[in-house]
Amino acid sequence: MSPSATATATAHATAPSTATASPSTRELIKELAEIEDRTFAVRASMQGADCRARLAPELLRLSQREQQILAQLRRRRVRAG
Repeated sequence: MSPSATATATAHATAPSTATASPSTRELIKELAEIEDRTFAVRASMQGADCRARLAPELLRLSQREQQILAQLRRRRVRAG
């Protein structure tokens, strides 16, 4: 993942979930893919206990944002169905 994509994924992952405008389904799916890419990259770089302790908070933020996005997508699916 490029540094700019990493920064974007991290920014999205740490952004407050109370945005004024609701993102489109396409934007949510794009963000979810970026989070998955970043999660994979972080896990791949975790080799020592020192590194795990430093990266664990980022993984937690990514996981929390991923759950928020999935919940939003599920709500949209229920409304559409």
